[in-house]
Order: sequence, then C-alpha cells, then structure tokens
Amino acid sequence: MDIRGFIDFIKDLIDQRGHREVERLLRNWGYDEDFYPTVSRTFVLTMHSASAIKVSIEDTTKSDSASRHNDDLEETVNKLIIQKFGEVAEQKPGVYSLMHKHHE
Repeated sequence: MDIRGFIDFIKDLIDQRGHREVERLLRNWGYDEDFYPTVSRTFVLTMHSASAIKVSIEDTTKSDSASRHNDDLEETVNKLIIQKFGEVAEQKPGVYSLMHKHHE
C-alpha cells in the first residue's frame, strides 16, 4: 500500500467506524493516536561507506527517565518536521487533520 492508499484507508475507517474505533485499532496494531509505535519494531538498516563509521542504536521505548527524554526529543523532532515540511492530506474540521511527510 502506498502513502495515498494508507491515507485513504484511515480516512475511510474514520468515516465508517468513527474516530474512537480507529484509535482502538491503532492501539491493537501497536501504535498510538499519532502513529508512533508503542513497542519496539524490527527493521533493517543498510549503510555503505568507503571508510569506517560508528553507529549507535538505542531503544527509545524503555521506561527509564533517559528513554522518556529520548521519546520527548523524538516526538518534538517529528512534530517540527511535519510543521515545517508536512502536507495536509485530508481534513475534517473539529474531527481530524491528517498530515504526512513522505520520502522515497
């Protein structure tokens, strides 16, 4: 499913089942209402470099205070990206505003 298909899918779900039901489905799928994962996800990251690089990976879903700081930082960065570069995909005044930023 591409980004447009996903946006239409969520929009249709809200129209057919209501906002609360969509929030329930998102929680069941492991996401919060802002589409942030509530549990760690497995992903593949590939890097290619002609010289040595150093990579650090942290789990930002841990419940310790350092992780909560990371969660706040991650949420803040994502909101800033959406505010500066995001595009409104769909709006229903007083119900929702669906925005996205997609990179190919």
